[in-house]
Amino acid sequence: MYRNHADVLVAPEFLDPFLALLRMRGINDIHIVVNDIQKEIDRERRDLAYAMKRSRRSMRDNSLANFNLIAYHRYDKIVKYLEMLSRLYPDLAEIFNITKTYEDRNLIGIKIGSQVSYKPAVFIDAGVHAREWIAPATALYIINKLVTEYAKNPDITDMVDKFDWYIVPVANPDGYEYSMTTVHEL
Repeated sequence: MYRNHADVLVAPEFLDPFLALLRMRGINDIHIVVNDIQKEIDRERRDLAYAMKRSRRSMRDNSLANFNLIAYHRYDKIVKYLEMLSRLYPDLAEIFNITKTYEDRNLIGIKIGSQVSYKPAVFIDAGVHAREWIAPATALYIINKLVTEYAKNPDITDMVDKFDWYIVPVANPDGYEYSMTTVHEL
């Protein structure tokens, strides 16, 4: 384990001079973690494209079981998923629209709660920063757990009975869509 270390991303054309500079400064304990980050990015993009293709196929049959919670989804698929949840669990889940975005998308959230009234609320927003795709995926996972495990898992049931959950899985849909459809190079 390294006590004092730093992770550094260095462009290939600067690697040799950078390593020489470190050695000149007496830093010899150097570990290259990833030799070619672009190769890793390309692999991740291929995996993402494949997952998105599978997601498009699975959403056609309108089934919760076919929505891939470990994939990154486009905003329209996320909205369709939330709509599907509210149709399948009308006593537990309700869609709400906060506003229209600059690019005319509905900014959608979901309220999850049992029929117990006068409860404190929990508000979760995700996807504020466009390229942080893991946050919307995490919010969708939480939504799925709260809705599908209610009345099956005592801990989930207790959380939904004690709190109303307001979750906005993508708080920046325009930026999120832009980041999904635009190639970003390092």
